[in-house]
Amino acid sequence: IAGKLKTFLAQDLAERLPKRPGHACRALVVFDTLEHLRRSGLTGRQQFTDHEKWIFDLWKELREQVPGGDPTAFVQIVLFGRDQLKHWEEYCSEIKALSALKQHLLGGFSEKDARDFLLKHKIPQVELQQAILDSSLEDPAEPKSYHVLSLGLLADTVEAERLAGQNPDPRTLKLSPGKMDELANRFLQSLPSPTDERRIVRLARTPRFDEEALKEICGTDKDGRIEECNRILAYTFIRNAALPKWFVVHPRVRNAILGMPKYLDPEETRQQHEDWAKNWNSRSKLPCDDFAGLAWFHDYQIDREADRKSVV
Repeated sequence: IAGKLKTFLAQDLAERLPKRPGHACRALVVFDTLEHLRRSGLTGRQQFTDHEKWIFDLWKELREQVPGGDPTAFVQIVLFGRDQLKHWEEYCSEIKALSALKQHLLGGFSEKDARDFLLKHKIPQVELQQAILDSSLEDPAEPKSYHVLSLGLLADTVEAERLAGQNPDPRTLKLSPGKMDELANRFLQSLPSPTDERRIVRLARTPRFDEEALKEICGTDKDGRIEECNRILAYTFIRNAALPKWFVVHPRVRNAILGMPKYLDPEETRQQHEDWAKNWNSRSKLPCDDFAGLAWFHDYQIDREADRKSVV
């Protein structure tokens, strides 16, 4: 029966929804939220096929035959999500022929939503809010729309400075909109100590990390380590990875941090990769498990040419 549920749904909607002359369809079906999560065992195009096939199958069911014409959708699907529907847009001739798929990139927060976001992060001060908003504009030439990642990074900056016992100065938060390297650098400057700063750099150095790896770089004092781990995981640019209890530094923030000249020192970079390789190797049980893969990544970064020869 599971394979027929889409058909049953379409039949019920066709029977119960009133016809609406002059309208493009009888109703909208809204789905929120689509997000592609990579799963083991699926590679390449199949990652998209499995995630998106149900949408296309449902769309085909929600059409009715029009006398003298092609089947027309009597219910339209509206889908919100992080990821675009790439597979069916590129490989489905039927959707292409009918121009049935339209995708739009949504903008950032409105000013109201942006200010509500800052209030939730305990930033009610008008001057602080305005400085952050000015630095988070998506396009100064367009109607006000605020980049969510920038808002979050600046909110993290304010929280970090307060934790260090400082009163954030709005003037120091007025940065060039869209310059992620400036925003990331300002955040790192707000951290209480160089040790805290280096922890973030180390986390940016690895593709992903779990709670155990995070604890290992957060000191030896048990209570202090737990507090520091919770604080890092609360930063808006630390995102959940596909696997439970695994995390990643947002790619744009990672690239901004690792591209800063002060973090390009070859010896320090090599040491951080060696530390991560040692960590992942110590937890690997098989030559090809996830930990071994992470260790190989860092070994490759240490000596790309040697690793390239070993693969060949």
